[in-house]
Amino acid sequence: MVEQTVGGNNSVQTNTIQAEAVTYAKIQDVTADRILGRLATAGVVSELTAAQLVTLLEAEGWTFAAAVQFSGNVGFYGTTPIAQPANITAATTGHALNATFSDTQVEAALNALGTKINQVLTTLDNLGLTA
Repeated sequence: MVEQTVGGNNSVQTNTIQAEAVTYAKIQDVTADRILGRLATAGVVSELTAAQLVTLLEAEGWTFAAAVQFSGNVGFYGTTPIAQPANITAATTGHALNATFSDTQVEAALNALGTKINQVLTTLDNLGLTA
């Protein structure tokens, strides 16, 4: 049996509580979305926000990147995730070869197609994917 000394406001003096006698249910209510901890030197436990928790973990050597959001299926291999790049515009596909289609026009169309292919390859590479 724990000897209870009642102090002001019907409180129990902490020097009369036996070790490990207080349960989680007997701790004051904790604000939602908080974790109990301590940022400063030893002392009274307090409620930490998510930002304070990040500060605590960074002090222990953890690192955190800015929030990244993706929609759809995205894979990463050997790189840090990056934000989804802007859409690459589709290459023109309406070419018709005929007697009036010059070598210069064929070369320009092939160069434009090569540029699109290189944009796709660069985007995949930036996402850590290889083609």
